[in-house]
Amino acid sequence: MVSKNIIESKALSLTEAYESMVERGEQEPMLTEIQSKTLDYLKEFGGERDSIRVREFIEKLLELGLKPEVSIVLVDLCPTTIDEVFSVLQMDKEYELTPDIARDIIEIVGKSC
Repeated sequence: MVSKNIIESKALSLTEAYESMVERGEQEPMLTEIQSKTLDYLKEFGGERDSIRVREFIEKLLELGLKPEVSIVLVDLCPTTIDEVFSVLQMDKEYELTPDIARDIIEIVGKSC
């Protein structure tokens, strides 16, 4: 078995991960079984969206002071209510979420979904 080194690590949305896996599939003639199943999952839950636009919305959420991982979960889950936003923000106990910021998040995320 060939050992591979990790060159870079970056949190990706489901859409970005899907595009990355598609590219990998084009470079490697045979995906492993787990890679193939992962690709199917990513296609189901993120494959239909434009990754460039998704990244733009993640960047807008980052401008609100959210952590990258939280921003990605918000864009992937597409919350539509303040309660849903508050639930996701439980991931970041340090972030001071107000109802106004939650509404801003819903507006940003709503454009990406």
